[in-house]
Amino acid sequence: MDNLPATIDFTLKYVDSLNAMELDSGIRETIKGIKVSALAVGYALVRIKKEKSYVEQYHRKFSEYLEDLCLDAHISRSTIYTWLMAGKVYDKYKDDLNNLGFSELDGYTKLPYLERALMLGDKEEVLDKFISMNYQEFIDFVKSAKNEAKGEVPYWEDRGNVFLQKGKRAVIINSSLDKRSLNALKSANRAALKALEKNGYLLMVHLKSPEELRRFRKIAKRARDKMREKAAGKKTARKPNTRRVNTR
Repeated sequence: MDNLPATIDFTLKYVDSLNAMELDSGIRETIKGIKVSALAVGYALVRIKKEKSYVEQYHRKFSEYLEDLCLDAHISRSTIYTWLMAGKVYDKYKDDLNNLGFSELDGYTKLPYLERALMLGDKEEVLDKFISMNYQEFIDFVKSAKNEAKGEVPYWEDRGNVFLQKGKRAVIINSSLDKRSLNALKSANRAALKALEKNGYLLMVHLKSPEELRRFRKIAKRARDKMREKAAGKKTARKPNTRRVNTR
């Protein structure tokens, strides 16, 4: 990481001190070290996942590597995944953050909330508040933005490899897939969300060639339009008056 300190003093001699100032100073320096180390671990985990270097540690999957790491280091899964999330967000926005003077000593705990905030507000404003606010202030800002956005969130959004439904992540597509698979999955998810938005149904059909697809589309469109016309005709047709009239 570009601005991470090369060395951190983790000496614990201060715990035996009788001087209150030395104890306080030691506590604060240790906390700083923990924060920097946690983000460094998270960022390193992101690199291991992206570069698939967990294979060199004799693991077939990244999840297996994390499981083994938790057991060896006696660390809970939730802790590891919190660090990993912070590392992912830092990796994604590190250029913007470092240009704004991001400090790992303060920003590590806020990082998991940064992406949520960016989904709700202007990028420049959110990044500015992320840098200037402390942890609690930024969390309150995210909650406030979320409350303001209620009722204004579209039914679905396409954000590249992420699809949102009513502001929540519905589908995340692996960006490392080949181009054909990516395009197919994106098209399928767009169609599914459009159908849901209109209270409709989605029919998935397996076709073997572009020619089959072209012909099927024409046939299916004609059949659909015909059914809709028929349904509309039934609704508009008036029922005959069959009520008996008493002539007595």
